Amino acid sequence: TVPQGLGVRLDEGVRTGQKITPYYDPLLCKLITWGDDRQSALDRMCRALGEFHIAGIESTIPLCHMIFLHPAFQKGKYNTHTLDAIKKELRHKLTIHSEDRTLAARIGAVKLHHQDRVKSKPVPKQASLNQWTAAGRKDGVE
Repeated sequence: TVPQGLGVRLDEGVRTGQKITPYYDPLLCKLITWGDDRQSALDRMCRALGEFHIAGIESTIPLCHMIFLHPAFQKGKYNTHTLDAIKKELRHKLTIHSEDRTLAARIGAVKLHHQDRVKSKPVPKQASLNQWTAAGRKDGVE
């Protein structure tokens, strides 16, 4: 899903179904937010990043979202060394969330599998016969 709304703009250069080769520009799109003040622009960015979902490729969206939510960034207390200072904390959070998503996906898949098994009932052999099969059996051809 693509984030939208007041104070949110997405500049992109790709379309749904487009093949992305290994030679692509790593900047596939740019998410921009603005507001009356820094905090409203940050709030919009955090909301937009939370709504932004891309399928089929890895993205930096989770990392960017965590950086924007980080207390140092929220307070405006950052510089060119901030990412180095917080990268261990961010990497740990990304790993935890990745494991949670994998576990949730596995639980969901098992639940769906069991629901499908309960819903599907074996079809009696006679009910599955079509006219061609019935005629073949009548004529002794199987």
